Amino acid sequence: MKLHKVIWFVLIIVLSFGLSACSEYGKKTNSTQIDSGTKNDLSQNLGAKGNDDGPRGPQAEAIITNDRLFTIGQNVIFDAGGNSGKIQYNVKKVEVFNNLVDGGLSVDKIYNQDKLSIDASGYLKDNLIFVRINIEVKNISFQTPNDEQNISLVNILYSSVEGQETTTPNYDYYFLNSTYQITEGKYYHYKLKIGDSTNLQIGWIIDTKKYPKEKLFLVIGQGAQNDWKSFISLGL
Repeated sequence: MKLHKVIWFVLIIVLSFGLSACSEYGKKTNSTQIDSGTKNDLSQNLGAKGNDDGPRGPQAEAIITNDRLFTIGQNVIFDAGGNSGKIQYNVKKVEVFNNLVDGGLSVDKIYNQDKLSIDASGYLKDNLIFVRINIEVKNISFQTPNDEQNISLVNILYSSVEGQETTTPNYDYYFLNSTYQITEGKYYHYKLKIGDSTNLQIGWIIDTKKYPKEKLFLVIGQGAQNDWKSFISLGL
């Protein structure tokens, strides 16, 4: 029991400070639910308390398997366990741009480190693309203080072979719906009451020489242990 408590203490610390700014295919119901296991009150660490300490860095690896792999348009439900509740994600569209402005991101609202990757008009240098995800989020019963959610449950992954460990590209990502400045601690936060839905846009600058776009996936449940996660093939 003591070991269990220690493990959970470490997990809470990682979720609160380590994240930055930061199944089956559902043939019958078109959705899945991650087994809640012992994920008591996980939403408290993925809501208002997390990801307030700057740009994102590399994250823990995961393993993609067919039983937890979904496609665009399918519902994926993350169950935080205990009394924390559930939140549903559905990727509606995935787009690729060579120009950040065309992707809806103004040049003056990007991270300083990314400014070296673009010209004055927002065009990206060779091998770089801007991947933008349009995702619908429905708060089924996911409880957080002040209804404040955090987009950091979602991230992009690269995997060369199914069943192999994935790599999280070491790039910051952009929350196009944020009401906060990119330099503010709550950049990745948004409000979503239980029972409500919203459409969000998230974007990443990816080096396709290192990470071919055909091998990019979305992970739902970033920061949780591997068997709590689901993955969406982006089909690029």
